[in-house]
Amino acid sequence: MISVRLWVLVGLIGIGPGAYGQEQGRKIDICPWKVPGQYEATVEMAMDQAMTVDGQVQPKQRMEQMLVTRITVGEPRPDGGRVLEVAFTRIKQVAKRGGETLSYDSDGEEAKQNEQLAQAYKPLLAVKMTVVIGPDGQVEEVTGLEAFWKKLAEANPEAAETIKEMQKQMGDSMVKEVISKGRELVPAGGVVVGQPWKNDRKVAVPFVGEVRLVQDGELTKVERTNAGEVAVIEYKGKMMLPKNAGVQVGAVSLKFLAFEMHQEGQLLYNLDAGLTDASLTQEAKMELSGRDERGKTVDIAIRQEGTVKVSTRKLGPATAPTSKPAGEGGRP
Repeated sequence: MISVRLWVLVGLIGIGPGAYGQEQGRKIDICPWKVPGQYEATVEMAMDQAMTVDGQVQPKQRMEQMLVTRITVGEPRPDGGRVLEVAFTRIKQVAKRGGETLSYDSDGEEAKQNEQLAQAYKPLLAVKMTVVIGPDGQVEEVTGLEAFWKKLAEANPEAAETIKEMQKQMGDSMVKEVISKGRELVPAGGVVVGQPWKNDRKVAVPFVGEVRLVQDGELTKVERTNAGEVAVIEYKGKMMLPKNAGVQVGAVSLKFLAFEMHQEGQLLYNLDAGLTDASLTQEAKMELSGRDERGKTVDIAIRQEGTVKVSTRKLGPATAPTSKPAGEGGRP
């Protein structure tokens, strides 16, 4: 059974409601995590999947997941860069396929958790990650998570392939996407209200691999709220595969015959707090073909619809970490 999970996570994190005000002519740039303190970020994802294999309709699948992280932002370095410490505090997942349901909630009763999911996710709660952000707001370094997956695979060689797939979904690259998405969406130097732009870059997508992501964005307005000034950014995106792209699923090598993936989202960037709320909808259609270990042709068609929502709240002042000087985990 081939299960596809496409997690495209967007920037961070929250604001409150309030009065509306409009500004024209001022350039707005993204400078994430600029205020020292402790934050709680919550990422909520849902995905529905329909699939056929050799023309046979497979049971529909739905995956819901919630990741809660604690992020501690240290004092700025002399060059304006900073260090973040990141840790998962709650992981919840519900996976449904036909009449079968697998669930795990790290905050739930231990006896009620699916054993396989518990073995996979519970150790993640002990992982401590460090993220170094440069003065330009770009993530320079992520450490902690890749070392965890390597150690886990060495201790469980029989589950190495499964661990490898999980690492693609929840590795250092995922943490980088969550921390820096707003920075990467908006052009360096900032934009003014009403200004459209195009963003063209490569991103890694679980199961699919590396794709080209082209996004059309626009800063639609800046409004005054009780939580501070908020810039509203709307965007649409399309993902494209390189020629002759394929994937390996167990013993089956598959080639993409057709691939369409579209997304539409909104970022609400709080200029005072340096935080961004995010919401995203995404649709994907894929057709693949290959041969199994017996040489039999396998044709697969997949359709997915998913949503992502990210929000954060400030917990209090920072107690750690101390930001590294430039050249010690940051750019020289």
